[in-house]
Amino acid sequence: MYYTCKDCHTHFTEPTKYTDKHGFNSPPYDTKYGCPICEGDYAFAIECDECGRRMTGEYIKTNSGQRVCEDCYIEYEFGEEIM
Repeated sequence: MYYTCKDCHTHFTEPTKYTDKHGFNSPPYDTKYGCPICEGDYAFAIECDECGRRMTGEYIKTNSGQRVCEDCYIEYEFGEEIM
């Protein structure tokens, strides 16, 4: 499973657990998970089955089940493609 940081765009396999003490020396503390580099928010990412690029936005899923990024397909209207 892959994740991509929404802030610094780093790819990683596991978010890091952070404790926010809000400047206090005793609990309760807030615990959150974030990017291991910048502690930012992250999103689940999948790999393009064509080129291997990690995607977090829109993609195409083919009838055969492949997930393809926007760089690996061209969309045409009928009759638009030049042969």
